[in-house]
Amino acid sequence: MIANARRNRPDADVANSMLGVAFNLAVFAAGVIGAVLTGAYDGVVLPVVTSALAVTALVIVLAARRSSFLAGR
Repeated sequence: MIANARRNRPDADVANSMLGVAFNLAVFAAGVIGAVLTGAYDGVVLPVVTSALAVTALVIVLAARRSSFLAGR
């Protein structure tokens, strides 16, 4: 959150508020998707979906780490 505030100095309050909203929406979406998958496929599919999402997140982080929050800015 500190990097978010530093990057968006004039609008730091709005940026930090939107960060909280994004986290809340992500938790809500995960709950809905988890409930739908559990209802349709029992609990067998959850580890597969979680692993796929973790690999996707890792690829995004590795690809974006050179362009996000550059030193000296």
